[in-house]
Amino acid sequence: PLLHDVKKWGEWVLKEAKKEIGRFYPEDDDGSIPVGYIWARTISCQNPSCGAEIPLMRQYWLARKANKSVSLFPFVEDGVVKFKVVGTGYEEMPTNFDPEKGTVSRAVAVCQVCGSTIDAKTTRRLFQEGKAGQRMIAVVLHKGNSGLGIRNSGKRYRVATEKDLEIFREAEIYLKEKREKL
Repeated sequence: PLLHDVKKWGEWVLKEAKKEIGRFYPEDDDGSIPVGYIWARTISCQNPSCGAEIPLMRQYWLARKANKSVSLFPFVEDGVVKFKVVGTGYEEMPTNFDPEKGTVSRAVAVCQVCGSTIDAKTTRRLFQEGKAGQRMIAVVLHKGNSGLGIRNSGKRYRVATEKDLEIFREAEIYLKEKREKL
């Protein structure tokens, strides 16, 4: 009886949650549902001739297991740091790329666009002055739906799109309205 009740009420909670916030978790074309988002804090390059946005990431791994190695691969296009997902089940990981080495270590940041280094004191000052930002980098997806809506078919990843950002902004507005009502 306990298992039956847990399943019954778990399904009820899932159904009610989907009614209220399901629109913020739209299915991808293959039926996968977003279950997480990977964000990076950002600062501007302090090189006056550059000024690029630097995503501050200690490392780029998304999954690192014996049978699955997936990471974000940063590249520069038109003066902007962009990403693609590489590794097991995706495009092959470039041979000269080390996912362990990100753009920041102990608050020392490196611009991937121009190669400039920003010292720890400057990085901290930018944060204290409110000159840091954030950027959605990737989306964690899960495929499958059974019982409580979860089937262990594994996670997959993709780079965040403008649509993901629009949905995030809509969710922010919805949350603000909910807080005001409460």
